[in-house]
Amino acid sequence: ANGVLRTTDYDATWDTDYYHQVNCPCPVDSLYSLTDVFFMNADLGWVGTDEAAFSLLSDVLKTTDGGQSWQHYETGVESLLQIKFLDENYGVGTSPYNQGAETFDGGETWIAVPELGGNDVFLFDSCNGFAVDSGSLNGKKDCEWTTEEFPTLNDVPSRDGQSVHAWNEETYLLGAHALWGFDNFGSIMRTTNGGETYSILDLYFSGGASHFEFVNDSVGFVCVGTSSLDYEALYKTLDSGVTWYGQITPINWLGHYASFSDIECLNENLCYAMNQKYIYKTTNGGGELGTMWTGVETTPIQQTDISLFPNPTTRELNIESSILISKILILDLTGRIVFTIRPNAGQTQLSLDSLSNGCYFLTATLANGNTVTRKFLKE
Repeated sequence: ANGVLRTTDYDATWDTDYYHQVNCPCPVDSLYSLTDVFFMNADLGWVGTDEAAFSLLSDVLKTTDGGQSWQHYETGVESLLQIKFLDENYGVGTSPYNQGAETFDGGETWIAVPELGGNDVFLFDSCNGFAVDSGSLNGKKDCEWTTEEFPTLNDVPSRDGQSVHAWNEETYLLGAHALWGFDNFGSIMRTTNGGETYSILDLYFSGGASHFEFVNDSVGFVCVGTSSLDYEALYKTLDSGVTWYGQITPINWLGHYASFSDIECLNENLCYAMNQKYIYKTTNGGGELGTMWTGVETTPIQQTDISLFPNPTTRELNIESSILISKILILDLTGRIVFTIRPNAGQTQLSLDSLSNGCYFLTATLANGNTVTRKFLKE
């Protein structure tokens, strides 16, 4: 995307604002790919960007006059996927790469946060919330981040985390994508006891449960990427995610139900949804409810307690496990193995002098045959 559409009359008309880099005569769409937009009110808003030209880092664009003028601020991270603000000062940006960032001054300066290097974030306030990436469920409590593996359930060995919506620390929804054999499916995972058990609903031939939007504590929607006349691409709940109803979306140019990547609602009836080609609008809450789906209760497989510290680190990395570690691999973001060691111990210390600065994955093979993966950052 290289522009932002704006409406001031509930979509009767739209205009497109293009932006110009400071001291550069060329339009910013030749420099940026715009990734997300967030407005606090009619005047104050921010736009996230992908990597800027001649740089691997992204910027945030900020307006205080409804898009008539914009300021550019460097974030220091790669490719912001999503931006959210709680108020005019505190906001976060997630990134699918090394790390995301947070700001305490309205987006003018940003602080790198490894736990925001993922797909989605939900914040109760500036010191408490959740964030998910493909392999982790990160929690923020009392302004401190903790990292756990994304829940592993008995039926499928691996689900990639995509989205999160929470009511409190005990009750929350997770959206995921998984590949099982030749089947792609999205998962809606609901817990009311902080993850001790989950009710899980798998939606087959889906690209994953990529975005939750709740109008209130009870009524909400979830987008699941699909392209078929056999499976819906949008589901609605009336009871906080206990049950879900498929909703028929418009037919796209392929003759399939249109898939949505995002949906935003102003109330229970008026919502806007989008994909790569169109913006859609409903004034009746998406219309009639389709087939009802209810999740199946299951218990996560107990994850091994393994910790890495300090993280981020500058030189040395300590690993501690409750089970003896037989082998450790360190991989870079391309999947290349850059370090191997066989400690045969429950704790060990690694020297990282040979590694360049950046984000890495550590995979530990344990004596009981299980493997555990953790992400760390070398600065």
